[in-house]
Amino acid sequence: MLRERKSASGRIKTVTCYPMFDSSGELLEAVKYYGSTLVSEKMYADLLHSRERLSAIMESANLAWWEEDFRTGEVTRSDGWAGMLGYTSEDIPGGKEFWLELIHPDDLSDVLEAAGKHERGETEIFEVEHRMRNKDGSWRWVLNWGRIVERDEDGKPVRALGTHLDISRRKNAELAMKDLIVELQSALSRIQTLKGIIPICAHCKKIRNDSGYWEQLEIFISQHSMAEFSHGLCPECVKKHYSEILPEE
Repeated sequence: MLRERKSASGRIKTVTCYPMFDSSGELLEAVKYYGSTLVSEKMYADLLHSRERLSAIMESANLAWWEEDFRTGEVTRSDGWAGMLGYTSEDIPGGKEFWLELIHPDDLSDVLEAAGKHERGETEIFEVEHRMRNKDGSWRWVLNWGRIVERDEDGKPVRALGTHLDISRRKNAELAMKDLIVELQSALSRIQTLKGIIPICAHCKKIRNDSGYWEQLEIFISQHSMAEFSHGLCPECVKKHYSEILPEE
């Protein structure tokens, strides 16, 4: 019996089923040929179950997977890969060009460099954090991990497998922390401390600054600290200078 099945990549594969009987004519199992591969019914069921279990584990961990065939240029991706960026699987073409178009321009050179080193065999794995454009135009951070799992006789890559992990929350928190540290360092650099001998006029209380000019006490302290001033009169000054407006005792 011949059937056609559609693979995850969209290609049509021919499936041939053959019954297997024992010596008494009892049906043992059905054997399936996928192209030139012989797979028993039980093996096929076990493989299907393993794939479903792996998909459930990856989905619970917010992981999406991809597979690249270097001979054909075809890239197969999980539904989660598209959903992570607000797309559906039907929105995503089969090649890698679409993926490259989604990478943030400021991150593209780092991604290509990491991929090139791994393809040349200079690194054990391909791993890089970069931004990708969401369908709504926003940017999401992903941890892109991959490994070449098959090479030809000349050492050229044949097939690679990898995953995408959305790390936007962690990455945005890191960037916010860096911005806060920069702001604190800038604020600390503006804070100057008063130390040493400060020349001050005994009569008017002006202070001589580093340039040799005399300036008001309030101005000098404001420039060398984070202090602010408000003005008023102490009781002694009120009695001395405004005694005529004081109520009689």
